[in-house]
Amino acid sequence: MNQIFYKKYTKFIEKMIEYREMSKKFGGEGALRWEDGRIHSLPQDYADMVGWKELADIVIQTYQSLPNSEQASCAIYAENYGEAGAIKFHSKKYGLPEPVSFSGSFLFWAPDRCNKQILIYVNDETDDVEYYFTTVKKVGEITNPYARESGMPVWLCRTPRNGFEQFYAEKAKSLKNRFRRGH
Repeated sequence: MNQIFYKKYTKFIEKMIEYREMSKKFGGEGALRWEDGRIHSLPQDYADMVGWKELADIVIQTYQSLPNSEQASCAIYAENYGEAGAIKFHSKKYGLPEPVSFSGSFLFWAPDRCNKQILIYVNDETDDVEYYFTTVKKVGEITNPYARESGMPVWLCRTPRNGFEQFYAEKAKSLKNRFRRGH
């Protein structure tokens, strides 16, 4: 992880943990209860954001490690809008392709087709990409223990197969059709 970034947020995390301890004394643990029902070190909204820069850095480094010919045929997919938004925000100055996600409003911007040969894939489930790509290699993961998505892996997928283009097009169409009139 980028050491400057980590130092910057260490104080923030320490203050949030201090807040947690004070909250316990006064019965204010509710703000620390996540949707899983458990009490955590940080409020869920904050923990959601911790790790976003680290995730984007992994994606940026992976993209930049590709030869120019592969960069030209690379797509980035993130399973949820938070991940996609983090990648979009933190990678603007590096010239990466817009991240694709079928989550939240990102669905409306997702291209109808994907004919790329390389996919940087952010998701902890790999069944689809292992079926649809010849090579799937883990290139990193979020390591910050306070991140809600600590351990979230990033995969580099090469050489689509088994009808990936058709699979993608049908999935995009099906999901977008839910929001079109007459469907």
